[in-house]
Amino acid sequence: MAVFTVINGKAYSHSSCEIRIDDVPTPFIKEIKYSDTLEPGEVRGTSAQLLSRTRGDYKAEASITFSSRGAAEEYREKWGDGWMEKVFDVTVTMKEDDMSTIIDTIVKCRAKKSETGSSQGADPNEESWELHPMYILKNGWSPIVGLVKG
Repeated sequence: MAVFTVINGKAYSHSSCEIRIDDVPTPFIKEIKYSDTLEPGEVRGTSAQLLSRTRGDYKAEASITFSSRGAAEEYREKWGDGWMEKVFDVTVTMKEDDMSTIIDTIVKCRAKKSETGSSQGADPNEESWELHPMYILKNGWSPIVGLVKG
């Protein structure tokens, strides 16, 4: 069995991550968040009790914060006009010595919102992207049976 829990006081942290956008290593990621939900529909009748449920609708969400506006700008320069229509994957690889590697893939993303903040003092200007992914593979595991990968 793989070892994913705390081993000898070690746990995965942000510095354990290699983040790749469009298969390019991107060390200037200050924060990455991603989540997915499978919200079942409810079958109700004359009873106050839930009678049954449907499989539900799957939805994935993600966001990234670049620690420097320049790091985000490199992708705009690479992708050009229409950069928010570009479809790309984000891969998060977590590694620590003596621990199993975890690879999450945020699949077929588009940037749906870009927010640039100014800094105070000597701090760098950051840029955040809210992403619109199709689905998320958590360590290769599909969130639903029959996932359409096309």
